[in-house]
Amino acid sequence: MIKYHSPVAFIKDPISQKDFEEVFAVTTRIDQDLSKRINKLTEKINKLSKRVNKRYAKLEEMELRQTLRDLCFNRGFIARGKPAVDVIITGRKTVALVEIAMRGRSRDIRQL
Repeated sequence: MIKYHSPVAFIKDPISQKDFEEVFAVTTRIDQDLSKRINKLTEKINKLSKRVNKRYAKLEEMELRQTLRDLCFNRGFIARGKPAVDVIITGRKTVALVEIAMRGRSRDIRQL
């Protein structure tokens, strides 16, 4: 049969209750300080994440805008350098002035 021995039993001079309370108090203060720092870092990361998301969305918009322009130019819908709007689509008895949305999807291209 295996007997369990407390880890404290192997220490020659176990620490006193007072020493334990001092160590515990220091550990608690350090833990609280680290928790505050982690919370501040979390807030900063969230703010940075929002900024990155906005920039990524802007890049997506620019890419979509260029893709739609290229599609319209290559298909002969409009001439390069003309519109103040993003795209002008002309057809039989139809003229469409298109301003590209902030977040377009592939279905928007199919709709055009």
